[in-house]
Amino acid sequence: MARPRVVLERNVVVKNWKRADLRLCLCSPSPYEVGFLNLALQILYGLWNEREDVLCERAFVNVLGGALSLESRRSLREFDVLAFSVHYEAELVGLVNMLRAAGIPPLARDRRPGEHPILIAGGPVVTENPRPLERVFDCLFIGEVEDVSDELLDALKEASEARSLDPLADLPHVYVPGLSCNRIRRAFVRDLNESYYPTAQFRPEGLRVAFGPAFLLEVSRGCSYKCRFCLARQIYRPMRVRRLPRLLEILDEGLERTATDRVSVISFAASDHPELTEILESLLARGVSFTIPSLRVDRAPARALELLRESGQVSVTVAPEVASERLADALGKGIRPEEVIELGKDLRKLGFSRLKLYFMVGVPGEREGEAAAIGRLARGVRELGFSRVTVAINPLIPKPHTPLQWAPYVGERDYRRRVELVRREAGRGVRLSGLEGPEGLLEVAGARGGPEVGEALASASAEGRLSRRRALLVVKELLRRDARPVLGYPLEAELPWEVVDVGVRRGEVVSEYERFLEALSR
Repeated sequence: MARPRVVLERNVVVKNWKRADLRLCLCSPSPYEVGFLNLALQILYGLWNEREDVLCERAFVNVLGGALSLESRRSLREFDVLAFSVHYEAELVGLVNMLRAAGIPPLARDRRPGEHPILIAGGPVVTENPRPLERVFDCLFIGEVEDVSDELLDALKEASEARSLDPLADLPHVYVPGLSCNRIRRAFVRDLNESYYPTAQFRPEGLRVAFGPAFLLEVSRGCSYKCRFCLARQIYRPMRVRRLPRLLEILDEGLERTATDRVSVISFAASDHPELTEILESLLARGVSFTIPSLRVDRAPARALELLRESGQVSVTVAPEVASERLADALGKGIRPEEVIELGKDLRKLGFSRLKLYFMVGVPGEREGEAAAIGRLARGVRELGFSRVTVAINPLIPKPHTPLQWAPYVGERDYRRRVELVRREAGRGVRLSGLEGPEGLLEVAGARGGPEVGEALASASAEGRLSRRRALLVVKELLRRDARPVLGYPLEAELPWEVVDVGVRRGEVVSEYERFLEALSR
């Protein structure tokens, strides 16, 4: 991807390099156009720069070659700590390339304390399974950082000065390969109303992106539903909400400091916020246009939909996931195809002209007719009169800590065959999108693999910049040698990611998997 033309940024923090006791660079292995919309980066950048003794700058994979920080244009090698926020398994390719571009050996065993920065990573990919990255990073943070930020920064500062990782190994939420003895507990924010929130969010000016640079407003975190395939349900539990008074404080300060009239509402389960209608009415009263993430088909409040339309939006996104009652029950989704049609009718009455539907194929035990049913449902939605119906079809990736963590992955050939079944049934007028080529294998390896994944990708980058194509060839060879991430793990097996304690009992996950299998047999 071409380097974006970031002509000017708002809310950039520039500090005196010499006066800082700890110099960090927050690194995004995603392009700038994606990274600045990442709430985690906004939180970390604002939170860490609030400390007078800490300097925090940023680097993105496609800006300045991924080797220099945006603020001071210094090489990543000059920082005390490089902190990577990893949100998608495919980002493993970008982070290896960033290290190579900066002249930093991507394997921890090749780096020397004092000569190279300490490398730490966090984010959902790390929390689900830190093992694929344990030979690349010196330490890996598990969970949400806000409530333990000072503790983490102090340990990083001490480790940098002592040229030793021992201070980090003492933290209960940090995994230090070779030093950590106990399972690593997930850190989480207990009360969103009391936690830090960034109101001066960095944003580009002069860069065109979808919906424009919007203020990110997180209204809740976690999800109250029990979908058996969902990673977010497990690693962001329990569901927590920000109440209206706190949200209005954030909103008013954020709109002023970020200088925008657009808001992106952030939530895994916006439909379940007890004050969603009041939140949207407050946005509308301030003359703000807004977007809402994917809505729950059977829980989309009528008034919320009206307010969304009044704000000028013409498109809605929902995620039925499957179009079979049997699979919906097995997955714990519980949404019926007729409910999707009924929601579509309601949306058309309100004047919405576009609808995007998210589905997945390759659920263990899925029948061909159940994949084809997705196409028939999409055709039924199109016939309601929408000018555009988009159907995103992705393969089910069994994720760690979920009840499907032992299940097999569908594989490229069967995935493509199912997508073609959907295409034929959907007919003309429905836009289909999905994964290109065997990219699901990269996600499978990053989610369910072990230390060999990061090592193989890092080693492959020694021959030059690691392309996605080359990374997929490397991963295919790994999975040929050890096919368990694809074929699934035995129920009694010790799983790579069990070094992490996300707060879910194994017995509970096993019981849910057995219920899944039982539901499939009906």
